[in-house]
Amino acid sequence: MITEFIKVSFLLFGVTVLAQPATEVYLMDLTVSEEKISVGNFENISQNPGYDNQPSFDGENRLLYASTRDGQTDILQYNLEDRSKKWFNKTTSGGEYSP
Repeated sequence: MITEFIKVSFLLFGVTVLAQPATEVYLMDLTVSEEKISVGNFENISQNPGYDNQPSFDGENRLLYASTRDGQTDILQYNLEDRSKKWFNKTTSGGEYSP
């Protein structure tokens, strides 16, 4: 009985995760000590109703991620020092499957 509940729970969780039409990129602080790892200060840095995903650090002060603008997926650069955003490339008229 319990194993069936666990299987159904994972199935529903998996469907819920796959059914999300919009994603967000979050930035958080990570503190590591000998006793524990702490995560805090969650911040939604994308604040965008469309697709935001595939974050990647570019050096120490920049984060790149895929973001939607005007129905197109492009690369957005987020500056960690001043919290500014800048589009990394110019949107093409044909669209892109993936950045």
